[in-house]
This record gives sequence, C-alpha cells and structure tokens, in this order.
Amino acid sequence: MREDFVVFATFLMIMRTFAGQLYDKKGHIVVFLPGMFLILIAMVLLAWLLNSFVLYTAAALYGLGFGTVQSALQAWAVNQAPDNRKGMANATFFSFF
Repeated sequence: MREDFVVFATFLMIMRTFAGQLYDKKGHIVVFLPGMFLILIAMVLLAWLLNSFVLYTAAALYGLGFGTVQSALQAWAVNQAPDNRKGMANATFFSFF
C-alpha cells in the first residue's frame, strides 16, 4: 500500500469531521477559500517534489484541502436546490465528480 495515499486519506477523514460544523456555523466561503488555498499549496509542492517528506506534506495538505472543498461544495449545491430537487442536486454533484 502506498504511504502517500494513507496520509491523504487520513487527513481527508480528519478534516471532514470539522468542515461540516464549520460550514454550518460560518458559511461556504469560510470553508471553501482556505481549502482551495491548501490544494494550491499541495500542487506547488508536488511540482517541486524533492523527496518523500515533501510528497507526504503535499498529500496531507491536499487531504485537508479536498476534505473541506468537496464537503462545502456538496452542501452548498444541495442547499441551493429547491426542496423537491435536493436528491437530484446531490446526484448531479456526484456525477460531476
């Protein structure tokens, strides 16, 4: 098993436990923008990959960022849909991904 994926998945699970609560309290922008910034930093680190430590750091940052962004976008998409179309909004969101 690849260690970088384990790091990514661990940080993704950690962030998802907090991202939903933060989204409910503060809104989608407070969750979305820092998450996108973490993804951007992870991509820069991957482009600059020097050793395994940088790879694991990028995996952790990407897990944190993706855990917040994906959760926030899904909740935002479902919240914007009318009550009778929330299931369709959720299905469309996952089809997009």
